[in-house]
Amino acid sequence: MGVRGPTRHGADEAVGGRGVLEGGFRLLDVLSRAECGMGLSGLAREAGLPKSTTHRLVDQLVELGAVQRYRGRYFIGHLMSRLGNTWQPIPGLQDAAREPVRRLSVLTSTAVVVTVLHENRVRVVLGTRGPVTELPRFHPADEFPVTTATGKVLRLAGTPAAGDPPAGFTSGEWRRALAEFRRAGSTVVDRHEVIAGLCCVAVPVRRDDGSLIGAVGAISVTERVPAGLDDLVRRASLDITRNLSTSR
Repeated sequence: MGVRGPTRHGADEAVGGRGVLEGGFRLLDVLSRAECGMGLSGLAREAGLPKSTTHRLVDQLVELGAVQRYRGRYFIGHLMSRLGNTWQPIPGLQDAAREPVRRLSVLTSTAVVVTVLHENRVRVVLGTRGPVTELPRFHPADEFPVTTATGKVLRLAGTPAAGDPPAGFTSGEWRRALAEFRRAGSTVVDRHEVIAGLCCVAVPVRRDDGSLIGAVGAISVTERVPAGLDDLVRRASLDITRNLSTSR
């Protein structure tokens, strides 16, 4: 006679203590990737939880404001949105970048984003799409591909020339990429290479001691990179560095 696994009722009862917390975060993780929300059955299925457990946990999350219910579907709530906007892998960087990012976007009519390398992933610290409504809104902790201009900057500026090349590069390709990066004044320019119709100019953001802290990039929906954009992006980077040094 085979051994039976726990019934759905038993699994529901087993979710307690730490399991409740894990279940709640599992539901939030699923909803964070569901732009159109999810019904109860789909949410339970994607989270791998019994439907009764999902119903109980999601009701509690709705009461807390972490989840919102609209026409029978569930979405991330205002509380999680507010908490997410406070994510700061490098304390002070978000505040230091806020005004330079806003100013750069207004002056150049571009979307502007500041990213960092966090747990080997390129993540947004702060961003605005400005007038570039073709792009989705940027949120703290959003992940960017490493092939984007800011992703390349973080890899090129953060890797010593004598070090091993990162995944996807031969030693020769990496040396050439580093040489081009330095010739361009530590600037990466993307001309429709990642997404057709988008150009991006990105540069490193450094602390006042020269150590790398992140990257700032300006994105335009143009056929060519706007003249002078690289200089304005560098100025924004210097402004962020200065703001960081004066905020300590």
